[in-house]
Amino acid sequence: MALIPHSQWRLVRMRKALESALSEQDWDKVRQFDLSLMQALNEASEDPERDAKTLLMELNAVVHLYKDLVLSSELHRTVNQLH
Repeated sequence: MALIPHSQWRLVRMRKALESALSEQDWDKVRQFDLSLMQALNEASEDPERDAKTLLMELNAVVHLYKDLVLSSELHRTVNQLH
């Protein structure tokens, strides 16, 4: 059983925090966690002890999250333009 490095756990926590902020449509928190997630992503990808398979699965989750973020942002912008 492979141990997952701290840097990858931090990446998971930051992704989940960003997911939560997005689901609440708290755009200030989204901006904050976006920066934190990018830092965590850099750390995890540069960690010499990283677990490649687990990191790739998490990267896939991050890509899907950013897809949702873009769609939500576009919807938010459209709604604001209608008002």
